[in-house]
Amino acid sequence: MTCPHCGEAARCVGDRGKGVTSLLRWVQRERHCDHCGSRGQGRYPWDQTLGTADHRLTAGAREVVSLTGIQEKLSAMRRIERCTS
Repeated sequence: MTCPHCGEAARCVGDRGKGVTSLLRWVQRERHCDHCGSRGQGRYPWDQTLGTADHRLTAGAREVVSLTGIQEKLSAMRRIERCTS
């Protein structure tokens, strides 16, 4: 395995656990970890594929949370319009 950031050799250091919230439930899963010795950092390729590298929500759950926030703001704006008209 080669580190995509520096091009040096990276080695498999085993599986690590991570919990994420999906649309249906909390999911605890194991994911493969590669470690780059020259950079001193680990990398989780499957997290990149699933879009959960920097998040604790799956892509579907993030979309629903975002849409819910937009709908809540629109409802608040409508209430304000009714009060001021």
